[in-house]
Amino acid sequence: MSQENQNRNTKAGSRGPALPHLYSLILCANSAAHLWPISREKEPIELACDHESGQSPLARAIQAAALFSVRPLYIAVPGELASAVRAHIATYRLLEPDEYQLLSEPYPRGSAVTCAFAAALVKLTDPSAIMTVIPASLGFPQDSRWITAIERAYRVAATERIAVLGSTRPDEEIEDLNGLIRPGAELKGTAGALEVRAFIAHPDDALTWRAQQQNALWSTHIFMLRASLVLSELRHIGQLPDVPSAPSAQRIAETARFFMMLEEKHWSDREAKELLATLPDSSFEELVFEVTEKLAVIPTSIEFIDLSNLRGYEKRVNPDAAGNRLRGKAIAVETRNSTVLAYGGKLVVTLGVQDIIVVDMPDATLITTRDALRDMPLVTHALKNAEAPEL
Repeated sequence: MSQENQNRNTKAGSRGPALPHLYSLILCANSAAHLWPISREKEPIELACDHESGQSPLARAIQAAALFSVRPLYIAVPGELASAVRAHIATYRLLEPDEYQLLSEPYPRGSAVTCAFAAALVKLTDPSAIMTVIPASLGFPQDSRWITAIERAYRVAATERIAVLGSTRPDEEIEDLNGLIRPGAELKGTAGALEVRAFIAHPDDALTWRAQQQNALWSTHIFMLRASLVLSELRHIGQLPDVPSAPSAQRIAETARFFMMLEEKHWSDREAKELLATLPDSSFEELVFEVTEKLAVIPTSIEFIDLSNLRGYEKRVNPDAAGNRLRGKAIAVETRNSTVLAYGGKLVVTLGVQDIIVVDMPDATLITTRDALRDMPLVTHALKNAEAPEL
């Protein structure tokens, strides 16, 4: 596919009619720590173009949101990435300047704060707004299942509920997932949606194993609700006694309400930034999903891949008969269950190894085992200590 045709197919403005009052918030965090050397501090995986498709995860997230969202699309980024994201969108002609609004966060404090302030901003534009949240680090096919799931979530959100997409992914891919969902009965009046009996943001290993036996669902971290409900649920939870997350929810809700009373141009003032820096660092799921009585789940068989770590990223490559996943100039000899991503321009050969991952880039190479992947932030720490320019 030519670059011109690829840009035309990716561009949000080329999509069909939007669902009324539906806005998208795309979370473009800096997830470089778990995917070095493919992604770097100034170019995290969300902006790294795939060597096969030529598209970045951010481009795919924009494409997914553009199927149903009104404009502008809201894109939340850490402050240090704002200029890089703008340049990426312009370079690949993903959106026109008036088709998106960048929410530059000087002090990223987790998705709870991001959702609260995005909801406050959207409400100023459209009091009837419904907001869907999509992490840019997710990879998934945008087929008819995606359209069906979004349409079902939209119907649920219109009933003053929170709709989360629940994955029915295979057992072997559940490792390291967060967000266990215990589904209940079908939601009355909404086909394809289920009540939620329990949501556990960080299940332990024993609970995860039991959940696998009981056909539990797993959060895709894609959810939809009215913008007004974001703020009202935070306020409600903040007033609940004996709820550990109540103080955090209350502080975020009160601060978002204060910012709504300010003119938007003052949101980046020094005093406002200092206030943001004091807010708790929590996800919206941790603060709200575990407590709310308004949560519903949309089960979906979509194959979601977490691209923010090497364990998920390697799943984009189909394994051969020996279980090896190879890309670029790579040859595996007497090698099993290993991944070699040879993007450095030179030939990479493995011999007599198993369960390893090799990532070769023009300026840096990583060699690790799968068991060590959970310690990838130590690599970033070591590179910082060494003042390595490859970081």
